[in-house]
Amino acid sequence: MAMTTRDDDILWMPSHTQKQNSNLWKFALAQGIDPEDYDTLQRWSVSQKGAFWGAVWDFCEVVGEKGKTAFEPSEAAWMTGARFFPEARLNLTENFLKGAGDAIAVVTMNELGSLVEVTRKELMQRVARVADGLCSAGVNKGDRVAGVQPNDLDALVALMATLSIGAVWTSCSPDFGKTAIIDRIGQVAPKVLFASPNYRYGGKVHDIGQRIAEVCSEIPSITSVVVSGEGVIPGVETLSQDDFGSVCDLKFTRVPFDHPTYILYTSGTTGAPKAIVHRAGGVLMQHLKEHVLHGDVKSGDRVIWYTNTAWMMYHWLVSALAADAAIVLYDGAPILKADQGLDCSPLWDLVEKANVTHLGVSPKYLATLAAEEFLPLYRTSLIGFTKR
Repeated sequence: MAMTTRDDDILWMPSHTQKQNSNLWKFALAQGIDPEDYDTLQRWSVSQKGAFWGAVWDFCEVVGEKGKTAFEPSEAAWMTGARFFPEARLNLTENFLKGAGDAIAVVTMNELGSLVEVTRKELMQRVARVADGLCSAGVNKGDRVAGVQPNDLDALVALMATLSIGAVWTSCSPDFGKTAIIDRIGQVAPKVLFASPNYRYGGKVHDIGQRIAEVCSEIPSITSVVVSGEGVIPGVETLSQDDFGSVCDLKFTRVPFDHPTYILYTSGTTGAPKAIVHRAGGVLMQHLKEHVLHGDVKSGDRVIWYTNTAWMMYHWLVSALAADAAIVLYDGAPILKADQGLDCSPLWDLVEKANVTHLGVSPKYLATLAAEEFLPLYRTSLIGFTKR
């Protein structure tokens, strides 16, 4: 059945100038396709896989060795046997850190409203030191490194340092219980654990030092525990992330396109959580396609998706760095209890302070805002807050 669209169904439509300035328009033109003919562009992308993904690599200026072949089909197993960029070698962190050193790479804020901006050069220096610490701790390419940290700068640095040396990153949110953490990262035998003994959420400081100690005692593969933030892990010898590693230049270990990079997990609702391996090249190319072509993320943009460090959207958010955008990290609850009901403003305060251009939130969050009759209003270049 053909679908019709009434004029009053259309909430917004870009101007012709906005269309012409979009990444998708420019990408289509570069392929000799009419930018107004999206159907043809889409059909080409799925029928000519090698040409399409090779064009995405070039358009997004991926750093690495592309190789001569973008897609290698398989007659025996048309889906599982096919390979993309079989000769390519790349490093995710190298792509995350490309761009001007003085450009802002990360903006962080917590529930107390403390906002910090970090340049790409500063981020690279932090990553280099922690990468050196990982190497000194005996972590090699393909080894697993785990994190139980809030959504802050230390967690991001630990992730990027791990990927820079060709190791594999896996993480749990600090609000997970002991069993939930062990059921996940215990499967993959991490060598090093990054952990925060305390985290703040919902206006309260939560001490999970004892929980982390129990996790360490039940995962024998963990040989080093690196602590960020405040608090202690009782009975466990730890290293401070602030002092982990030495100041040095950052070197990138380029890995094959199909090299493991992230291990995520199923929810565990139908039994024990299942580990899911994500590959370096697939992560980078798919995320760049979504950020650059679908989201129109450009150099200088600021992107946030409200998430914790365990959810797949966290890894998706981090990849916006490869689009030369800044990522915005919020550590805390998006809605806080107040003297009179709920305070719905924290996330919107961050949007205003950080000059966010791309905001990702959940339907449940929006439903709560609607129930509280909270309406963020754009006033000139600022965002205001009001009750209906």
